[in-house]
Amino acid sequence: MNDPLSLDGCAPEPLMGYLKALGVLRLVSEQKDPDARGFWEDGVFKLTTALDRDGLVKFFRDEYKPTSLLAPWNGGSGFYVKLDLDGFLESGGKEVAFKDRDVVSAINAIESSDVERLIHCGNQIRETKNALGTLAERVDFVVALAEPLSQWPGATTKAAQKKVKDDATKILNTMMLFRSGEDTFSIGKAAKDEFVSDLRGKVLTDDGLFWLDAALAMRTGQKKNRTESPTLGSGGNIGNSDFSARFAQMLPKVMPVSNGKPLPVGSALWLDAALFGTPAPQLDKASVDQFDPGKAGGANGTQGMEADPTLNPWDYLLMMEGALALAGNTSRRLGAGRAAASFPFVVESSPAGHGSIGSDNTRGEAWLPLWTAPTLFGEVKLLLSEGRAEVGRVRAWSGLTFAQAVAGLGVDRGIGSFVRYEFQERLGQSYIATPVGRFDVPSTPVAGIELVRALNPLINSLQMVADEKAPARFATSLRRIESAVFDFCKYSRNKDDGKDRLAAILAALGSAERELAVGDTKPDKRRTRRPLAGLVAGWLTAANDGSTEFRLARSIAFLQSGTKDTGPARQYLEPVEYNAKFRSWAWGERGGHVVWGSGDLARNLGAVVVRRLMDAEKKGEPIPPFGSPFPAALSDISAFLYCETDDEKLEELLWGLSLVDRGAEWELPISGGPVAVPRAYALMKLTLLPGRLRWEPGLNGDTVLRLSRPSVDEAPSGIAVKPEPAIAAKLRAGDVQGACEVAARRLRASGFSLIGGFLADGAHRDIDWASGETSPERLLAALLLPIPDVAVNQLADLVLRRPSAETLV
Repeated sequence: MNDPLSLDGCAPEPLMGYLKALGVLRLVSEQKDPDARGFWEDGVFKLTTALDRDGLVKFFRDEYKPTSLLAPWNGGSGFYVKLDLDGFLESGGKEVAFKDRDVVSAINAIESSDVERLIHCGNQIRETKNALGTLAERVDFVVALAEPLSQWPGATTKAAQKKVKDDATKILNTMMLFRSGEDTFSIGKAAKDEFVSDLRGKVLTDDGLFWLDAALAMRTGQKKNRTESPTLGSGGNIGNSDFSARFAQMLPKVMPVSNGKPLPVGSALWLDAALFGTPAPQLDKASVDQFDPGKAGGANGTQGMEADPTLNPWDYLLMMEGALALAGNTSRRLGAGRAAASFPFVVESSPAGHGSIGSDNTRGEAWLPLWTAPTLFGEVKLLLSEGRAEVGRVRAWSGLTFAQAVAGLGVDRGIGSFVRYEFQERLGQSYIATPVGRFDVPSTPVAGIELVRALNPLINSLQMVADEKAPARFATSLRRIESAVFDFCKYSRNKDDGKDRLAAILAALGSAERELAVGDTKPDKRRTRRPLAGLVAGWLTAANDGSTEFRLARSIAFLQSGTKDTGPARQYLEPVEYNAKFRSWAWGERGGHVVWGSGDLARNLGAVVVRRLMDAEKKGEPIPPFGSPFPAALSDISAFLYCETDDEKLEELLWGLSLVDRGAEWELPISGGPVAVPRAYALMKLTLLPGRLRWEPGLNGDTVLRLSRPSVDEAPSGIAVKPEPAIAAKLRAGDVQGACEVAARRLRASGFSLIGGFLADGAHRDIDWASGETSPERLLAALLLPIPDVAVNQLADLVLRRPSAETLV
């Protein structure tokens, strides 16, 4: 076996290059070297074969036998003619003539060829024509046109003649005209589905079935009994361009169709260019259809105003031969109750992962595998026909779920990466296969992929919202979620990357929930049956990106309900109600408890503080309900107070984390070292703690301030500092000093001694509590943030006088 041949003309992009590689491997394996193997390396296709470079060229130039690519189900396939309608009408139906068509001439030339390697194609064409004659109905044009047009030969006025021609054109457009000898037959386009079934059972031989299986997949028991592969247009054609017909037109350009004829000029150079990427002069001005957008021509296609399309005939032939490896089959989707036609790695379009204009302008997308080990064509064909791409136990159905399948290793082993193509609309119903990225297969499943897979029902529900003529912001939110999921699947190759990208997904989900909460006020008018919810507790660990914003958002999102049922923090963000019995969320009325508005984060958090204090007082809470299983470290609170946090990220994570069910998750309190928080914050926070304060002897003979949380059955001990609503009112008015003075009075009334002492006359010494560089709004917002119990003593160091250990009873 020789060293692998590097086929530089067969790259994974564009689609033409990928299909050419399949074509070379298939033809060499089936017609010359059964032991040939192929694989992808360094962005090109490698061929391991007994043939050397010259032998490979000689095989295609002198021995290659083209496959019979026939598409008699398409009007442009070369089997059907077009009536010269103008002449027919002018003669009053007496002269029947047909227009010259190059595709018909190409099919006829191959049918009559005496070249050995084309004889089997000619036989298949003849068999197909003979069978078409048995399926079609003979056409009497005078009867076909006169009956519905009511004596059209008598039309004398221009208006009448125009109507006759228009009506005649409509009639002829409903049938495909087929010539056999001197007779003309028609096959109605309305019966195309049934006709394709007849072709499989009555017309095409095994050789001819290759192309039918690549272009169409048949199924029974459904309204539409065929599915068309977007990889090959709409059943082997795009608009009026039929791929099999162009294949027939390209054959005479590279090989003689009659014995004794020389090799066409340019064929050898074109073959070298197709295989090895060498320069190819004097290319044809022919359409490349959807397979190589860069050579499609058109406006801005060159340095001038417009470029002509260019096509290497060998490129097209090898590409079509390779396309046969993408034959469809009928498989039963796991989790579905009926059979569905499928094509290799073809799914619905997802706009995530690239800059597509949107799935409404696409025909689907294909994820084509790049394998790295030398592989026989039979193995490649099996991979392409039966290869798996599964999300859990369900087949991937969209670009987004295909990315999840790859990230979770729900694909066959041996695939190094996938090249992704989207079939985008260009002009009218003309589509192009646009490469939209490469997706590498990880060595191990991406950590957290099971959490992402569980989001698919939620994403589907949001898609339904976006489809219900909802404002554009819903579609934007959905696109952001899908992009975050796609990026997670594609780029998370280590634990830290995964956490960052899972946090980005949470933020996108939070943004979407906020959009859902805006607008409609009545529960029965909501666009979704329920608010978004139900994310498992695993998100709290998996999405913890180690950021200050995540920790602060988590501490707020999981504010504990009070002993008198002062509710969770989410009720202040949006009009929702929590059903403890069923552990579910539902839309509620937008009452005064929803205080989150369009203002900045600090203002909204401050509004929550005020409202939560009102609710606690109304319900008679014995202690302020400001505790959390995830308290915020003083260092994080300091970063928030001094504007060192990303408030937009923090807000979105707060909304996203409000969708998570906490379960039994909690975090151990952390003490940390000395932290620079303003004295004003320390003073006011000591009046708003979820427990009772008590001085206790410390280990080194000092006293420490402890926060105790007695249970319902336990006798309370320590001092319960009553909240002062006036503190929040002063801060909202911008009076930090006044708010601190209120807090100082409350602490003194509770038995605590503040720093500063007394004057000679016994009055309290005035202290400038308001010194610092933090705003009143952020001070008020920071009061919402739960702190660890062990941090209480650090706050005491800033504002309280410690009693001596001897004075403690």
